Amino acid sequence: MTCLPLTVRFFSYATRAAIESLSGIWHCHALPMAKFTHWGVEMLPKSMLALAVAAVTATTLAVPAGMAAETGLAAMHALRREGGRLCMSDHWHYGSSGAQSTKAAAQRAAIRSWQDFTDLEYGSSWARFSRAASRRMGCSRSAAGWTCDAEGRPCR
Repeated sequence: MTCLPLTVRFFSYATRAAIESLSGIWHCHALPMAKFTHWGVEMLPKSMLALAVAAVTATTLAVPAGMAAETGLAAMHALRREGGRLCMSDHWHYGSSGAQSTKAAAQRAAIRSWQDFTDLEYGSSWARFSRAASRRMGCSRSAAGWTCDAEGRPCR
C-alpha cells in the first residue's frame, strides 16, 4: 500500500472509499504522529500541552499572594493610613441588594454586591466590607421584601 502525503490525508477522508477502490492507495496507519522538538527533545502534541499547563500552573503559584490580589488601580486614588489599614480617602463604593425575604438576607446581598465590585476593580485584598472605612448600611421594607444599600471606602 502506498502512502499519501499528510495534507492529502486530512482532506481525503470523505473520498476514502473512492480512492481505495480506484487505485488501492491510501494513507499509512503506520506513520508516526506529528512530533515537535522543544529544547532538543522530541515531544508529541499532548506532551507539549502538558508542558504548557505545568508552566502556567507553576508561574501562577509562584506569584506572591499579596501581588495576586491587586489589580493596580488603587494607586490612582488618594490613600491614607487609618487604624492600621490603608484606605482610599476620597473614593466610595456602593452595593445594593434586590428584594429579599429577610433583612439579614438583604444585608448579605448588599455586602456581597459591594465586595464583588470592589474585588473586580481593585482585587481581593481591598474587597472585605468588614475592613472598609466609613461603612454604612441602609435598609427598607416594601411589599416586594427587604432591600439594602451598602457603602464604604475600600481598605486593606
